[in-house]
Amino acid sequence: PAARWIYVADRESDIYELLADRIPPNHDFVIRANQARCTQGGRTIFEAAGAGTLHGSVTVQVPSRGGRPARQAVLELRSAGVRLLAPARIPHRQRRTLELNLVEAREPNPPAGQQALCWVLLTSLECATRQQVPQCGEHRQHLFARQHRGACPIGDLSQLREVGLGEVGFEPVRLRRSAS
Repeated sequence: PAARWIYVADRESDIYELLADRIPPNHDFVIRANQARCTQGGRTIFEAAGAGTLHGSVTVQVPSRGGRPARQAVLELRSAGVRLLAPARIPHRQRRTLELNLVEAREPNPPAGQQALCWVLLTSLECATRQQVPQCGEHRQHLFARQHRGACPIGDLSQLREVGLGEVGFEPVRLRRSAS
């Protein structure tokens, strides 16, 4: 089978120019969202993800950490397709609208005194069905396994496996600056 190249990155790669110009057209990406970017329709990506199609919920184990007791959390999985607008700082002639997908995993009812678990992913991968949503998370889970030795904003890697975001093997795309 042909190789599939997927650029996977954390929040520091949530950069419009990277999404618009630096990822080759025949490559996909999964990037954890960091910026409250605007979409056509007037919503931010976080608002659009939260209003996306609900694909069900899953229960995960949250390990104890930093004095926080271990607990169970119920996460809702949502996805949405959006048209991302270019930031105002981009010169008009270089602006273009990007079509991409969002995946959100959010804890709708955290325990009193606990911060809700949540993350939003920007992706070129299809995620319109319950079966496609975990595939986007697989790539993010692999990134955290490599970079953070098991650390994960929503707990440990076993949580992601329970959600269906199990391990996947691939080589990340190495992006180079163009000579522009």
